Amino acid sequence: MASLSARQLLNSLQFGICVIDIRAVRKAAGGSGLHPGDAVKKLQDLGLNVILVVYDDGEDGEEASHPGIRVDKLLLHRAALDDGAEVIRVAAEYECAFAVPARAGEASWPWTLQMPYRLWAQSAAPLCEVHFTVEASGSFTARLPEALKKHLRKLRFQKLPEVRTKQPQPQDFKEPLQWDSGQACILTVSRGERQEWLLCIGELGESTLLQEASHLAYFLLETHGGDSWSEREDDPCITEALCEIGGDWGGSRSTLLTAACGPHAGLRGLGIGSNKKQRQRAALLALAATAFAQWAGEDGTGIATCAPE
Repeated sequence: MASLSARQLLNSLQFGICVIDIRAVRKAAGGSGLHPGDAVKKLQDLGLNVILVVYDDGEDGEEASHPGIRVDKLLLHRAALDDGAEVIRVAAEYECAFAVPARAGEASWPWTLQMPYRLWAQSAAPLCEVHFTVEASGSFTARLPEALKKHLRKLRFQKLPEVRTKQPQPQDFKEPLQWDSGQACILTVSRGERQEWLLCIGELGESTLLQEASHLAYFLLETHGGDSWSEREDDPCITEALCEIGGDWGGSRSTLLTAACGPHAGLRGLGIGSNKKQRQRAALLALAATAFAQWAGEDGTGIATCAPE
């Protein structure tokens, strides 16, 4: 395995393939209820072909038949050694991306990992090491290195129907918007081949708007009662979009509110903050502002949103 320069390595990598170890997924999942097939499906949904490292005879058919998995984008690899490092060996042989639990790092590699593979992983990790986490709810999140993100964005752009480029699109602000009470941005959230644009409001400090958030939302949504909206914490697609912005946004937790009834049913607002109450109030303000933008527009248009199916 010859040593390559950074540029040679970048040109040689197969960014469309990712290796993941079934036992690493199961260990990270714990008692959350996540099935390893769900992790495979998530990686496939991102546009990756997946090589799944398996160990037992029964795992082959079980994973290949998991609902939603595309068998044409899945390769099962029987591990030659049961030391936890097979994911590195396979990735080095294919010169492709590999997924490991977040914060695993080089220190977790066993002494049985041969030096050529170890050196390859040290060079390739910044370009193609995917870090994954599993929440207690069973939600699987994959954090991609920038080089891999660029490759997948390029693929998604190539797959978009030509007609989409002729349709007006909401402005995608690359930097957060500054306003008197805090920060806000229009966040582009990718959900497969579809995109959703959300008004996202950040930390509000001691703003008086915090106390008025629910009143504004009820008034502008023309609803009342606790069932006026549904709530979701830390949507994986939103987490990935926030990470792409970076800075304080990248490490933030989020609350997504969706209007459940009234003339604005389906409208969404996003809030981030250091605790649940701040996130919910920020999301209510975002929801109210989005409703106002649509309601106040002379031609009936405003901030465009697209709720996932």
